[in-house]
Amino acid sequence: MALFSGNEIIAGIILSAWLALFSLGMLIQKTKLLCNIKAEPVLLLQVILFPVIPLLLKMIYRLFVLVPFEILPLHYVSIIVVLVLFLPCVLLGFVFSIVNRAFFVKQVEQAGNMAGVPAGKIYALETLGALVGGLFCAFCYLINKGPLQITVVMSVLIAVYLIVASKNKLYKRLGFVFMVFYSGLMFTGSIAKIDNYSSSYLYKPFELVQSRNSIYGTVSVLKSKEDYSFYVNGSKIFTTSAQKEYCEQLVHLCMLQSGKTGHILLIGGGISGNLQEVLKYDIKEADYVELDPVLIELGRQYGGNTDVLNDKRVNIINQDARLYIKNTTKKYDYIIVDMPDPVNQSLNRFYTAEFFNELKNIAGRDTVIITGISASENYMPGNLRSLTSSVYYTIQKEFKYFVVLPGIKNYFVFSDSKVTDNPNYLIKQLKTKKINTVYLTPYYLSYLLDRYKIERLNAQINPENVQINEDFKPVAGYYALLFWLSQYNEGFKMPALKTDNVLVPVICFAMVFFVLMLLIRKRIRYVMWLMLFMAGFVSMFIELTLLAGFQSVFGYMIGKISLLIALVMAGLSAGSYAGLVFIKRNKSVKYIVVLVFIILFVYLLFFPLFLKMNLNQPCWYLLIFVPNVFIGTVFTLINSITAGIDNDGAKTFGDLYIADLAGAVSGSLLTSLVLLPILGITNGCYLVLAFLFFVILLLIIV
Repeated sequence: MALFSGNEIIAGIILSAWLALFSLGMLIQKTKLLCNIKAEPVLLLQVILFPVIPLLLKMIYRLFVLVPFEILPLHYVSIIVVLVLFLPCVLLGFVFSIVNRAFFVKQVEQAGNMAGVPAGKIYALETLGALVGGLFCAFCYLINKGPLQITVVMSVLIAVYLIVASKNKLYKRLGFVFMVFYSGLMFTGSIAKIDNYSSSYLYKPFELVQSRNSIYGTVSVLKSKEDYSFYVNGSKIFTTSAQKEYCEQLVHLCMLQSGKTGHILLIGGGISGNLQEVLKYDIKEADYVELDPVLIELGRQYGGNTDVLNDKRVNIINQDARLYIKNTTKKYDYIIVDMPDPVNQSLNRFYTAEFFNELKNIAGRDTVIITGISASENYMPGNLRSLTSSVYYTIQKEFKYFVVLPGIKNYFVFSDSKVTDNPNYLIKQLKTKKINTVYLTPYYLSYLLDRYKIERLNAQINPENVQINEDFKPVAGYYALLFWLSQYNEGFKMPALKTDNVLVPVICFAMVFFVLMLLIRKRIRYVMWLMLFMAGFVSMFIELTLLAGFQSVFGYMIGKISLLIALVMAGLSAGSYAGLVFIKRNKSVKYIVVLVFIILFVYLLFFPLFLKMNLNQPCWYLLIFVPNVFIGTVFTLINSITAGIDNDGAKTFGDLYIADLAGAVSGSLLTSLVLLPILGITNGCYLVLAFLFFVILLLIIV
């Protein structure tokens, strides 16, 4: 995730590739040529291959990039992900299919006539294992253990299993050899050395000075000659020598707008040089909000601005900026927002109507605020124009006065009192306040704010087909994505979409879907496949939407992703056991399935409202856990229905599991590429609800 800048689209690609390749492994195992292979040789291959995955990722990634953390087009990302995950995921699916059949045979003897019990137990155990694995990865992340250390531990655990469970002496001995080998590498510190060496290769031609994990992500410091570059989750934050001109523009174009020099709020960018420029004014206090304390710590070591961080007027606040703004009672005279473009939900939240409305609550009438978006010197491409226009009109909704100023970025300066783009006024303020600048001299200010340049910039801002950016309708993130893709595909275009009125096309698509379902209603097996496909789709839609929402509300996701996915698996496991209880009590399975789908329908109906509430993290965990309980229940109950009409229970379970995974793959791709960035959460829910409604109708008819 961090290597690819960690946005929601990348998460969708990784999840869909993982699930698709796992399904492929199950299908390969069913072929006549390979169906008799035992689990031990495949498990041994996993022992060997798992630690190679992180190293292989770095090697393949370097084949596609010229410099570290270069943003890759989606098709390159997809190729890398498939190449890296192919063998391990196919092997996992292969082993799962073998174990499924062996376990099924034993469970059928115990279950008697209770169809679906073996399938429910297998599904519950599989999801329980995924839950434990997710919690283990989350714990490793907390104690600053990277992917290589985690995969080595997993290989050791599989080797121990071979030693204990295998009846073949050869595999027992090989398991023991690999267990001793990997354990020796860990205890001697060799794994850490291998990891550092592979990272050095990854970051060439730069020198990796330090890389640290926290619950907020990965902070990396690279060195080139005497310059240090700081990266957070793959996104470049700043370079020590190349930031001076930008910092002067950002700070002074804001603080020269007014005669006040009281309280300043700085959101991001403090260690890059912004604080140094702010402290040139006779201010009372500067509150610098930075989410990750690790970034501050490394900034003190390598940023070159340690004196300003120790200034008595500076308060460093390690907290999410949105959360701080909501809770603080302070009022500020200047607010400087220094964030990268909104390429993911955690960044998009600093360009939304909700964020600008929150800024109003801590701003006085004369408060001046500045933020910026990537600029193009002579010509603004269409996607960048849409991005700029979206942010422009989002700010316009909340603030009465604003100007757009050209520079290294396109700067938005706004307030509830007048702001100016007149260079003469700003030059006068620069001289009156006796601010010493290297780049933003009076002459350069006159050039930068030339009337022709400003008019040309404003002429390119076009309201047509551009919408206001919101937390849960991240259209600016969509435009930023298109701008990103256009960098690698000359002439790349996608139509600007108006998503305010999607109800009619959604209903039309769903009705076509319903007609297709009616054609298969007499084939119970196909209907059940469709039910599980829809369950997998809904599960992935909810999961990815909540991951994106979690980023939007709390500002980070990477450090919590293992825990969040573990909660998904916990819900599925609990639901599977609940399904077993219903089967054992001889409840009417069909009507319970209908009821569960109705509950999911109601949940999705209120889903957008849940996300807009001011919920704490435990409530978000419940939002993830609860729907997956119902989806896990559906899987077990549908297996029970299908097992009653099929003699080969193991094959039936495998087919249904693949249908569930196919729905999950489709859900992850469509949610990350279409539903979230284009339609937004509310309209995306309408689409899923329409399909779910007709699924419920089909269930009732059948």
